[in-house]
Amino acid sequence: MEQVEMVQNKKVILKKYVDGIPKEEDMEVKLGETIELKAPKGSSCFLVQNLYLSCDPYMRGRMRDFHGSYLPPFVPAQLIQGFGLARVIESDDVNVGVSLKW
Repeated sequence: MEQVEMVQNKKVILKKYVDGIPKEEDMEVKLGETIELKAPKGSSCFLVQNLYLSCDPYMRGRMRDFHGSYLPPFVPAQLIQGFGLARVIESDDVNVGVSLKW
């Protein structure tokens, strides 16, 4: 039987609304759920490893308690949404690597 590696996801949490420039202590890295590093057979799923996570200037505005923008603010004690660069490390989808449709 194949041995599957188990890992714990990490997530970045906004601890409180930011006043001024965000500081490291305004956020917290927490361990998330434990997952298998394997795409379930027959699922057409793929597993990615994040290589880089973006911290864009627009995110600063979302770290304030301001509701007059086209995007709502981040919520303290919740995940921060952002973009990143990742690579596929496991796939059960024959189309992954051929073309991705957005």
